[in-house]
Amino acid sequence: RQPWHLDLSSHGLPGKIISFSGVDGSGKTTTLRLARAFLRARGVPTKVFKLPSRGLKEQEWFRVYSADPLGSVRKGHIDLTAMCAMVLGDRIMTVRSVLLPLLGRGYTVLVDRYLFTPVAELVMHEAPPRVLDDLMPLIRHLPRPDLALFAHVSPDQALDRVRGRAGEEDPAVAELRTAVDLVHGGIEVSETL
Repeated sequence: RQPWHLDLSSHGLPGKIISFSGVDGSGKTTTLRLARAFLRARGVPTKVFKLPSRGLKEQEWFRVYSADPLGSVRKGHIDLTAMCAMVLGDRIMTVRSVLLPLLGRGYTVLVDRYLFTPVAELVMHEAPPRVLDDLMPLIRHLPRPDLALFAHVSPDQALDRVRGRAGEEDPAVAELRTAVDLVHGGIEVSETL
């Protein structure tokens, strides 16, 4: 399997985007909290965002997909290309309306699940390259993070952490193990300036 190449451009603003990506249970939210505390202790103006937006998460199709990512696509309940287009559109709206103005004012913006999560969904579902080609015009609207952090843990460790959270259960444990393995190593980002 060839890595997918994402040709992203710099935002060119005084602030910084730091993205945190990884599967559930990989430690990205904990790492983000530590980074926020570190930056704030040094007087760096910092804002935190978790994507997708709350409004998108309330959509019925999003809840169906979240409950069973692999099964909902395989059974035809969710169209993968349409879902990724809507998720990317939600991110573009957030970036343009909130993140870019903050970057213009010099904020460091920490983003949980920035661009790489929807692309990882495509890798997980083994989408053909033409799907990424269809979505690339949307992806190009998102600026390249100044720093992208990818949390990596074994599938078993991630699942143990998710199971340990209060009120959370994983509906498709065996399928998630496979999905986590598929995503690792499938995304490459260009340093185009």
